[in-house]
Amino acid sequence: MGPCQQNGTANPHSWHQSTNMLFFDQPDGVGFSYGKQTVSRTEDAAERAWTFLQAFYETFPQYSKNDVHYFGESYGGHYIPGFASHVVDMNKKIKSGEEKGVVVPLKSIGVDPAALPEEQCDKMEQVYENECKPAAEQCNESDEDSDCVNANQQCGQIEGIYAQSGHSFYDIRQEGDDVPHPFVDELNKDSVIKELGARGHFSMCSDSVGMAFAKTGDGARSYVPVLEKLLKEGIPVLIYVGDADVICNWYGNQDVVDALKWDGSDAFSKTKLTAWKADGKEVGQFRSADKLTFVRVYEAGHEVPMYQPEAALNMFQTWISGKSFG
Repeated sequence: MGPCQQNGTANPHSWHQSTNMLFFDQPDGVGFSYGKQTVSRTEDAAERAWTFLQAFYETFPQYSKNDVHYFGESYGGHYIPGFASHVVDMNKKIKSGEEKGVVVPLKSIGVDPAALPEEQCDKMEQVYENECKPAAEQCNESDEDSDCVNANQQCGQIEGIYAQSGHSFYDIRQEGDDVPHPFVDELNKDSVIKELGARGHFSMCSDSVGMAFAKTGDGARSYVPVLEKLLKEGIPVLIYVGDADVICNWYGNQDVVDALKWDGSDAFSKTKLTAWKADGKEVGQFRSADKLTFVRVYEAGHEVPMYQPEAALNMFQTWISGKSFG
């Protein structure tokens, strides 16, 4: 979705054709980001993200009036709702005079959060109903770290059962879980680091950050209430997912949107998956009512733009322009 490809040519499906794009590595300790403390919760990461945006506006005030569409993928299902919720809260405090800062003109959010042998599916369902679901409910009822860590462990058993199939969590059509990221070597070239003005080296993931989040059980905490809060605040929400993704599969994402409760939930519950076409070709399906839109992208795994860049660009342009997918 960025403006350039690794071979030095322009990306014909770059999202910057429609808007200014701002990418930032977070939380502290991943990518090129660094900090004094390791973040262990989405709430903490949200505060750091807010601080970053305020620093960005202070440095580049000419962008402070532009609409902001907050997008993220994968664990972005936690980050983006959490970050956007923090923006809503801080904007209110700034407007009331309780806090100082620049109001972030949040316009919308977008989040990109299978077929198995029947025997394995049966095992997964049993583990979910008997162990994962009760543990997850206890986590979200108590909000205690110990309960949420236990929920992570219990629900992790389901992934273990799927892993026995030998297929990728990120693309069910593929075997193994190796997702190529050739750009990492490019970013770690001394010449590139110097040109970017970065400090240290680029890392896709951080074991220390991952362990910190695991110790608080952050992944087991539900962000359905946060999505509901944003919808009630009038923030449009786009949930999109590739139909070959397993780890954030489209069936589960559709269950999430069906569970959301706000003024428009009755209207949304009456919608059905409808063909979505880009340039005359059917590339997916969508459901939309009030402020909520759900999009299933055909033949795409985890990280939709990597698998279907043309469809992803069409989706993004349609969304930020406020047009219908139908």
